[in-house]
Amino acid sequence: MGAGASPDGRPHPQAHALWGKKHPSLLSKFENLVVDRVSYNKLVVASESLTIEKPEGTLSAAALRQDIMLRVIKRLLSSEAGRPFLRDVPEDEVAYYEATETPMCLTTIEAKLEQQEYDTWAAFAEHVQLIVGNAYAFNADDSLPFYLASMLEHEFTVCKKLVEQNAPAVLLT
Repeated sequence: MGAGASPDGRPHPQAHALWGKKHPSLLSKFENLVVDRVSYNKLVVASESLTIEKPEGTLSAAALRQDIMLRVIKRLLSSEAGRPFLRDVPEDEVAYYEATETPMCLTTIEAKLEQQEYDTWAAFAEHVQLIVGNAYAFNADDSLPFYLASMLEHEFTVCKKLVEQNAPAVLLT
């Protein structure tokens, strides 16, 4: 059994192979790790200080959308649930790249926002959902990464509701 692999030789759902190579003594502890739904239901996303509200003054529709999307990504980046999704999965994680058609991470989204590559909220939201969808597709539904992706999705939903309340035009442009 290789580092990062389960007893049947498949990549272990709880740990990426690179981590397993760096921490072989800890890898065996993952064999019995299961996040149960009762524990997961007690987890809540921490409230963040990053507000998502309409800024003071008048901004163009594009500037308002950009400002709000930057606030949302900063909130997701600061969320505990977002930590596993900050950076791209290492390229040597072949199983991940076989299971996902389009890899995505939060720092890629942030970079695209800073380069003003998102013309609409929908395009931005599609990439956030891509992170979540990839995590759901690759990880077992009782694994920690799966639950963290669910929490990240919830945090994004909360952000979207705040945008609907404070700057609904952002969602339409």
